[in-house]
Amino acid sequence: STGVFDYSDTIHDPNKQNTISNAIVILSDGTNADTMKPAFCMTDYTWGNVYDSCFESSMKIEAGKTYYIDVFAKGKHASGKLTMPLQTQITATSVSHKSDTLQGFPQDYYEVKVNFKDKPGTGDYYRLNALYYEWDVRWNGTSFDTIYYPISEKGELMNDLGRDGQTFSAMYKWYDQFNRDSFSVDMYVDAMTKETHDFFESVDMQNQHNGDPFSEPIVIKGNIVNGLGLFGAITPSKPKRVKLK
Repeated sequence: STGVFDYSDTIHDPNKQNTISNAIVILSDGTNADTMKPAFCMTDYTWGNVYDSCFESSMKIEAGKTYYIDVFAKGKHASGKLTMPLQTQITATSVSHKSDTLQGFPQDYYEVKVNFKDKPGTGDYYRLNALYYEWDVRWNGTSFDTIYYPISEKGELMNDLGRDGQTFSAMYKWYDQFNRDSFSVDMYVDAMTKETHDFFESVDMQNQHNGDPFSEPIVIKGNIVNGLGLFGAITPSKPKRVKLK
């Protein structure tokens, strides 16, 4: 498992006055504990794979189980708690070919409908996730390499308030801007904790009001005790590959 613990945010701390170089991050399940090790990774707040922006653990993560995180740095202690959401299952998918206007020009697009069944008796939170691969050609010094890289597009946030145990339908639109001969996308339904849902919801709201001088300040929600941040979790469904064309 890999946990994002960005303690050296160069965007908001360009002079690295608040950089922590010796944080201790411990993940536990109430019985076993593991001191997480710094790892290379890429986050929304870093450019490329950066060491020390993520910590990884060898602990096996299981759906339905409760986990705790403790962070010790500069004589202070911050902590969080979560229960891993249970995996949901995609029950059906369908594809429709439609036309629309994009930036003033006619544009074909494909609409993917994804159905999944909510688990009754629990408060559940979801987000549709579409994963596909693009390619690029890059010079390696002697020749050109074809590089494939994943792109993940997130859909709207959902919850089962007033719809407990019902079947949900979520839509994803894919615009064929490059007129490909064939294309497929892997669809997931991400089940997430309420805290993760609330965090994404507040971030989305902040992004929607970015640059509006008349908007009210948006409080980014989190669940860290004695600190700012999110100890969140997402359990993706098994992927459903959908052929669009």
